[in-house]
Amino acid sequence: MEFREPNYEDMKIYYKEGWVHLCGILYPPRPGVRLFYTILEYKYFPPATEKNEDFIILELDWQKMIWLISSIPKEYMPQAKVVANVVGLEIKHTIPIILLSDELVIAVASLGLSKIDTFMKEVKKEVFPLKTPTIYTLENAKGHKAYNLKADNPMADMRELIKKEGELCKCVENGETVDLDEIKTHWKHIK
Repeated sequence: MEFREPNYEDMKIYYKEGWVHLCGILYPPRPGVRLFYTILEYKYFPPATEKNEDFIILELDWQKMIWLISSIPKEYMPQAKVVANVVGLEIKHTIPIILLSDELVIAVASLGLSKIDTFMKEVKKEVFPLKTPTIYTLENAKGHKAYNLKADNPMADMRELIKKEGELCKCVENGETVDLDEIKTHWKHIK
C-alpha cells in the first residue's frame, strides 16, 4: 500500500461509533509502545489478511514527537489491554497533554475529558489534536523499567530497553514464536 496524506473520509473513523483509538509516543521512544502495536496487529489483525483492514494506523507529528494512533473495533479492547499488560503499558481513557515552559516540553501528561477545562487555566499546554471520547493513551505501567533506570547511566539503560524491544518486534514480524511471559519479565511488570 502506498503512503498518502489522510483525507476527510479517513478522519471520519475518529468519530465513528464502535471504534476505539489507542495513541502512544513512538519517537522519542516510549518503551513498550512499538511492541504493543506490533503484537496487537500481528496477533489479532494479521497483515495480508482481510482482518488487517480493521487495524488502522495514523502517524502524527505533534509537538516534535511522533505519535501512532491505532484504531480498532471496540470489541478488541480486552485483547488490547492484555497486550498492553504484557509489554508493561496501561491503556488510560485520557487525552495526551503537553506541558510547556518557555516552549520547552516539561512533561507529557494525560487527562480525562472532564478535567481538561479546569487544567487548561492553570499552565501553558497543548492538547492532543484528536479530542474524542474514544481516544485512549498508552502509558508505562507502575513498576516498569522505564521508571527504574540506573542513576549512573540512565540513557544506556533506556537504549538497552529500546534495543530489546526492536529485537522482539522483528521476531513477531518474522512469525517467530515469542514467549509472552518472557516479555513480561523483560519489562519487570508482572501482574
